[in-house]
Amino acid sequence: MIIGAVYAEGAGGSPSQAGETYIIYGPLNDSGVFNLSTANVTFYGIDDSDRSGTAAGSGDLDLKSVEEVMSVAVYVVGVGCTISQLGAS
Repeated sequence: MIIGAVYAEGAGGSPSQAGETYIIYGPLNDSGVFNLSTANVTFYGIDDSDRSGTAAGSGDLDLKSVEEVMSVAVYVVGVGCTISQLGAS
């Protein structure tokens, strides 16, 4: 399961609204209750308001029979760019 939390604080509670994306390996439990602090994998946004996890998913993007994970951060400023809100994935 892949869960995006766009307003989550980054690693260690900073930066603000950096966002986080969690991956929980199956099988999933019957209760449907998960403690995201124990997710198998966590990706963190880097800067304030990156909002990593705005969209998250997986699929065989390169057609090599292995699924890749995608997580989008809509307010990332691109490398070498001065325009904000470009986004990244």
